[in-house]
Amino acid sequence: MAITTALAAATALVFPRLRTVLWAYVVAVAFTRVLFGAHFPLDTVAGVALGYVSARAAYALFVEAGLLEPRETAEEERPLPGLFQRQRGATRSQEA
Repeated sequence: MAITTALAAATALVFPRLRTVLWAYVVAVAFTRVLFGAHFPLDTVAGVALGYVSARAAYALFVEAGLLEPRETAEEERPLPGLFQRQRGATRSQEA
């Protein structure tokens, strides 16, 4: 679980628009591992926590080293254009 969560969290930090999909994937993987008896529930919670903390630490190191730009809060909250809302200034006739 730690590796799955670390990969998902690191990707979500670099590509914030994918955050919802990636966390849904982490929850689904954690649930199925408990459901099929591969892990106890506390194992998955601990793995998610360890993976998330590891991804945040790696991200902080990359930002500190100047290899990545710090993310902007306004950019991460915008949904993908065309999937959830119309693009600004476009009318229904222009979209079709």
